[in-house]
Amino acid sequence: IALVTVVTPFAVQASQAGAGQIGVELEEAARVSGGSFVRTMWTIVGPLLAPSFMYGWFVTGVVVVGSRDIPLMLAPPGLSTIASTIYQMNMTGQVGDAAALLVTLLVVMTCFALAGRLLMRLWLSRRAARVEG
Repeated sequence: IALVTVVTPFAVQASQAGAGQIGVELEEAARVSGGSFVRTMWTIVGPLLAPSFMYGWFVTGVVVVGSRDIPLMLAPPGLSTIASTIYQMNMTGQVGDAAALLVTLLVVMTCFALAGRLLMRLWLSRRAARVEG
């Protein structure tokens, strides 16, 4: 709950930036052309907002991974999270192991980001092919 509270402003800011760029004229044109509200949201607004939402998810993911202090402050004594493990390794002099764990975490997050970008491109290319075809 604490991490969600911390990253919510980042996600809201990214989504507001994307939503602010979409003109009302696009929705009105879809309505005049006979499109329903759901169809308008799915075919016009959704694809235009998708990159902003993906950016928001990526930024919030980076912020969550980078914030080691929140889980450390809120964790009960017996709970072992990645942040507390890295902190304990660093305090006990196992700096190399802590760095290796951080690099592993960075590689995993990079793989998730690349997979998300690949899925987004695949989804957008399929939608473009449907629109053209």
